[in-house]
Amino acid sequence: MKELDVKECEFKNLESCYHLTRGVHEDSISENGLGANIGIRSKDGLGNEKTSKVFFAKSLEGALIFLNRNLNIFYSAAKHNDFTVFIGALKDDSPELYEQIFANMAHDNMSEKELAEVALALGKLYLERGIYYKLDLKHCTREEFQNMNAQEQDKIDYFTDDINEERPDEHPLISNMHTKSGRGVKPSQMALMTANGKKSALDIALSMCDAYRTLHPGKSLPVLEYKNGSKDRPLLEMLFTRMKEKSTQQLGKETLEEQKNITLLSQIKDELVRQEKEITNPRENTQDI
Repeated sequence: MKELDVKECEFKNLESCYHLTRGVHEDSISENGLGANIGIRSKDGLGNEKTSKVFFAKSLEGALIFLNRNLNIFYSAAKHNDFTVFIGALKDDSPELYEQIFANMAHDNMSEKELAEVALALGKLYLERGIYYKLDLKHCTREEFQNMNAQEQDKIDYFTDDINEERPDEHPLISNMHTKSGRGVKPSQMALMTANGKKSALDIALSMCDAYRTLHPGKSLPVLEYKNGSKDRPLLEMLFTRMKEKSTQQLGKETLEEQKNITLLSQIKDELVRQEKEITNPRENTQDI
């Protein structure tokens, strides 16, 4: 499967599509692409999903809202001190790693700061073990679809004005789009994203945050806004800021270490030059009589 450096992504393109999944699926996806599946929400007892589909985020803004939404889901799990809802979703990705964080950090009556710390720890692990794909999907409205012939219809992957079959009063959000029911994504329609040669979704996510800040100077990272006026907590902003500060500190340490090495090498060079001069021009030994 082809790879695409995050720097080559056209983040200004509002029609770009992105899919986050766990790294353990890379080989399977490379061979088979993304199969249309019923997501984890249908397995949590709520029965929200009844038709198979592939979910993805549309545009850079949608991808960031999706990432922040996931961190808020981890926050909610910590708030209720209940991690069981994630076991099914993570069963193929060493769930004990996530459970260990939860067991060590989550407890009843947690403060806002403690809840955020659990969410960030779990979210960081999830992204470290994840991979990101850019999808090449064709779309149209439902009305346009109806006016196409069968051959043209077969090329359409999703509807821009689709509705969620399980919640017909809701149109899909840019952070939660989906293909037509039963529609998968072929390997030829996908590119595995990288950041400076790294496949980790964490590196991709941080690069996406950087790109958004460049395109929208002074703006905070986007979050999901609800009809009642409430918003998701800006946990991705917190994670991005923390990781940037850590990176800056590390760069400072590396620069300081590099300066020390340069100074040491200079001292060694000076000493070698001094020794060479002494060998070439030895001082005469004189003795007073």
